[in-house]
Parts: sequence; structure tokens; C-alpha cells
Amino acid sequence: MFVIVLFGILAVIFAFFSQGKKIAAPDTGDSVTVYKYDNFSNACFVLSFLFLAVPCFLCGEGKDMSVYVQLYDSWTFESLKDLSFEPGYILLNLFLRIFFKNAYFALGIIKALSIYMVYLSVYLLKDRLNIGFSVLSYVVLLYIFNFHLLRMSLALGLVFLAMSCELTGKSRRAVLLMIAAFLFHYTSIIVLLAYCIYKLMRNKMTVSKVTVLSVALLLLYVNIVPLLNYLVPVIKLFNKYETYLDSANSYVGIVQLILFIPIAYILVMFYKKGMTDKFYILNTVFGIMLFFSGSLGYLLPVISRTVYYFFYSVMMLSASTQLVNDKCVFVAGKLRVNSVTLVSLLYLSMQFVITYVLNNAFVSNGLTQYTLWWNK
Repeated sequence: MFVIVLFGILAVIFAFFSQGKKIAAPDTGDSVTVYKYDNFSNACFVLSFLFLAVPCFLCGEGKDMSVYVQLYDSWTFESLKDLSFEPGYILLNLFLRIFFKNAYFALGIIKALSIYMVYLSVYLLKDRLNIGFSVLSYVVLLYIFNFHLLRMSLALGLVFLAMSCELTGKSRRAVLLMIAAFLFHYTSIIVLLAYCIYKLMRNKMTVSKVTVLSVALLLLYVNIVPLLNYLVPVIKLFNKYETYLDSANSYVGIVQLILFIPIAYILVMFYKKGMTDKFYILNTVFGIMLFFSGSLGYLLPVISRTVYYFFYSVMMLSASTQLVNDKCVFVAGKLRVNSVTLVSLLYLSMQFVITYVLNNAFVSNGLTQYTLWWNK
């Protein structure tokens, strides 16, 4: 556990070192950011990546790792007939097994690949982000799950990369990456819904559009259980989730409402300047979907993990808050922090307490100790 925490801290520090000082940026008239960083250090950025990728690659611990090792050793092309496991992940395992007989080594490559795609998604948008904040968000929200949720971590990396490609004008590549994500984890289909919503709103974000979206998601929320009870048995790909429908309940996600307050504050603060900025529009959709998918987790616990895909908005939009011109600034000596950055830090703090203090994530993810995989 100590190793993971230490290298996570080092990754964040070097991510902050990868950028220089903040300077004024040209005003394009359709961007929420008015500052940029004057240089970028590839060496520090790569070191930040390595501080996360290498410990994850070498670690043999993780709640589901023994299952993934067994599957890696036993899968054949006949296994593709079993749709309970995503075919993309099976094919990747079969390909790696041609070159690597040691399952832990191959699975380590998969874990490093997932982190690489997240870093690449950040790199594509580095001119709009505080990279240190992006990496901090990833470490707090998602890094620990990369040690054992291999299929979902791959899908998440593909989704993050797809969204960054979309924001850099590569829409066709974004669609292909989202299709690939579905082949690694079926739950990523929810991102296609968010992407379609974004495409409908991509020219301009307005209050009326947000209202219509909110009403539509509310109607979906109240009807989701009977809808899934009908669709899951019919669609063969989703048959494996049928048993989870029995655990449906009627809880209301009060915690999600509390967590959404900082996100809503950031979206409101950015609205006037960002309503025609596709970076803002996409992250607004993902911010709303973050609340929606988190709330669905109270009805159907199996859906709760879909929030991971929408943490993209925290990693990107919150990481841009340092580059906005916010009139509300808190000063402590030489330290100056604007309100949206402070609220972003508050959100990460709340998530940290929920994940690591209340839910004891290191225990629940099987990471109470750090064992190198060749000692397993």
C-alpha cells in the first residue's frame, strides 16, 4: 500500500513539474481559458507516467488478479463463443500469449497500456490543462482500480482517448475508439449515449438544452429498472447482468447530490464564456452524466462503476480551472487560488474521504500489501 501511495505522490509532483509558469493566452472569444503555460517538459511528463505505470506493472496483487491469470492461461479461440467475456479482451490476451507465457507479465503490460492511454488523452489537451491537477484527479479517483479491473480500465483508457480525439477534431477516430472500448467492457455503451447527446449540443450549450436533457434523464432514471428487466434477457451480450437485476432497490443517492454541487458550481461559472466552446460542452454533458450514472448506482449497484467513464470531466474541466479568469480569488501569502479551483479541490477531497477512508479502498481492492508478481 505504501509503495502505491508514494509513487502516486511522485507522479503528481512530476506532472506539476511538466509545465512552466502561467502566462496570458490569446483571446479566441469561445474559450473559457484565458491563460496557458509557457513551456512543456516531455521528460517530467514521461517520468510522471512511469511512476504510475511501473508499480502497477510489477504488482501481483489485486482483488481479481488470480481470476485474470487463470483466464489468460486457459483461453482459446473457442472462448470467443462465450459472450459473457468481451471479445476484444479475449483477443488481446490470445495475442499477448504468443509472445509472453507469463500471465502476470502480460497483464502488467495491459495495466500499463491503460495508464498510457489516459496520459495520452491528457497530452492531447495539455494546452488547456493544468497537467498536475489532471494527474492528481486520476490518482485520487481511478488509479487504484487499474490494479485489478483490467477490462474496464482498458475501456476507460479508450474512452478518455476517444473524447480527447473528439476535442482535437478527430471525430472518426473517436467513434472507432468508443467501439473498441465496448469490445473491452460492455458497460462503456453508456458513453455512446453521452456522445450522442454531446453531438446534439455541440454548437451551443443553452439552459433550455440542459433542462431538456435533465428531464429526459429523469424519465430514464425512473423507468430504468423495468427497461433493463426487458432488454437484458433479450440482448445476449448483456445476459450476464441478468442476475444483478434482482438486487435493484429504490434508494435515493443523497451523497451523489452532495458530490454534484461542486461540479454544478464549476459548470455554472464556466457557462457564459463556454457555451460555444466544445471543450466546455462535452465536459458539461459528462458532468451531468457523472451525476446520472452515480445515482443509478443506488438503484442498481452493478451500474455504479459506469461513473468511472465520466470522471473524464473532472480530469479535464476541473484541471482547466486554474486557467480561467475568476474574479473570486483566495489569497494566502504568495498562494492565489480562484474559487473554481478551490471547489475542484473540495470535490477531490470528498471523493478521497469516501473512497479511501469510509470505503477503505485498499482493502476492498485487495491491495493491503504490495507483492511483486514473480514472488506470487
